[in-house]
Amino acid sequence: MHYRCDEQADWFPDLADVEAKIARRARAVVVLTNPNNPTEFFYSAELLHGLTDIAAATS
Repeated sequence: MHYRCDEQADWFPDLADVEAKIARRARAVVVLTNPNNPTEFFYSAELLHGLTDIAAATS
């Protein structure tokens, strides 16, 4: 399942969209490529912490 990446936010994943797409019985949250392809942006520490917070909350 794809999550939203917003051009206005340097193509970073939309954390609210990631969280909204997690099913109750999810086994994996996100596959993360850093730097982001094809934009080659590096994700911020804030974004990475947000993703790990979402993953921890669903485990």
